Amino acid sequence: MTSEDQLNTPGETSAATCVCQADETAADNSGPVVKTLKFLIIVSNILVAVLVSGAAAMRYVFKIDLYGVDEFILLFSFVLYFAGAAYGANRDQHICADILRNYVAAPKPRSVIVAFTAFLTLALSLVFSWLGVKMFTWQWATQGATQVWRIPLWLTQGFIALCMVLMSYYFLIWFIKRLKECRLAFAGAARAGDSDGKGSVR
Repeated sequence: MTSEDQLNTPGETSAATCVCQADETAADNSGPVVKTLKFLIIVSNILVAVLVSGAAAMRYVFKIDLYGVDEFILLFSFVLYFAGAAYGANRDQHICADILRNYVAAPKPRSVIVAFTAFLTLALSLVFSWLGVKMFTWQWATQGATQVWRIPLWLTQGFIALCMVLMSYYFLIWFIKRLKECRLAFAGAARAGDSDGKGSVR
């Protein structure tokens, strides 16, 4: 059974109900933005693992406290989390619990549910993008910094705002795609109804 079959099977719980096809994305995977997101995810993941492991080893094995290392861990953790969130938005692979989509088999109501879910996702993302930009502008104006290494806080806030805006862009593309799928579902149902009508006349 393909992932598409799983999507159309009512009552069947599968991770495929919440994600798109493996080759379907909002933006081109070979583009510079997606490549940059992949690079940031890999690099920040390695750095977080190395810093956490190194800090634990220095503290519990060598009895040396790396003062302020948590500031770098937090910085790279933000990069990892939000770069991953933007990449997941591009592939429509965020974790969700869409119960209705799992049990509604009829194409028309199911397409409406999917489109409405995409609209809500886009709306919430736009709100958080606005809040992210406000948070960045406030940090830029106050010029706050971390206590030990004096890392500017607008760096992390700016990256959060940038990724939220990027997520909103990807969610907009997915919303447009879901609207097209909804229109095709209604058009297909209308054609099927016309065919049934002609068959009954004959």
